[in-house]
Amino acid sequence: MISTMKQAERTKETKNKILRAAITEFGRVGYQSGALNAVCRSGINKGLIYHHFGNKKQLYLACLQASCEQMMHCLAQDPPADIQQYLDVRLYFIRTYPEESRIFFEALLDPPADCRKEVEELLKPFHQYNEQMTARILQSVTLRAGVSAASAETYLSMMQEMFNSYFTSGKFHDVSWSERLAAHEQAIHQIADYILYGIAEGERKS
Repeated sequence: MISTMKQAERTKETKNKILRAAITEFGRVGYQSGALNAVCRSGINKGLIYHHFGNKKQLYLACLQASCEQMMHCLAQDPPADIQQYLDVRLYFIRTYPEESRIFFEALLDPPADCRKEVEELLKPFHQYNEQMTARILQSVTLRAGVSAASAETYLSMMQEMFNSYFTSGKFHDVSWSERLAAHEQAIHQIADYILYGIAEGERKS
């Protein structure tokens, strides 16, 4: 029994070591440029990577799952009451966990084509959290006459999709990931204000 427990502990330690090294690699260069050989440079046998995770794709998905869990932990640890606090938590996640945030936001903005379905499944808790956050925000504002909460939620979802797509457009192809993420998080504060409260002052002219 003791021997079995020690073996289980060693297996867990090995998997955690591989996962940490892989998060460092994918958090540094992304999924496409990430290499198992680079993960092995930290003293990990490549055979152990294949034994515990199968291949690069499965190892990446394990890293993404850990990154998603870290993001959700940050949100649960300090639940935001409004949009500003929500954005502050995101910024805390980026600054405190730079490697995990690279993996997380790259999957959110530009998911790898060969595992898009799996990525979407792993991001589902975050999307659900965003939907709940949107509903709370809408409850705190007075909607215009004729605008229902449902239509407002649909509109905000559309705006978010377009906003995220902008940062995967050709305009950012030659921009480093760290610069792209910084621009995304800087702009999202202003865009959130524009979306909720508009950019024009006064009544619309007929």
